[in-house]
Amino acid sequence: MSALASAAKVDSRTLPKYIELLEELDVIEKIRKLGGRAVKIDFKDNYFRFWFTYIYKLRSLLEAYLLDEALNYILSTLD
Repeated sequence: MSALASAAKVDSRTLPKYIELLEELDVIEKIRKLGGRAVKIDFKDNYFRFWFTYIYKLRSLLEAYLLDEALNYILSTLD
């Protein structure tokens, strides 16, 4: 959780509150491996997954109207 808190720039003590809220809103889900304590948090909502995977990451290109470069990056990473 501390790695997630630092990446999100959120105090690790308040992170569980945000995770619980995002789960209630069906934005994210916790995935536990069988017999393991480790929890993976993944987007449940494909809109948010796309937004944070591409749009947020490429916002500087999009704001500069370099749409072809952004589109080429997105297309190169799709399966």
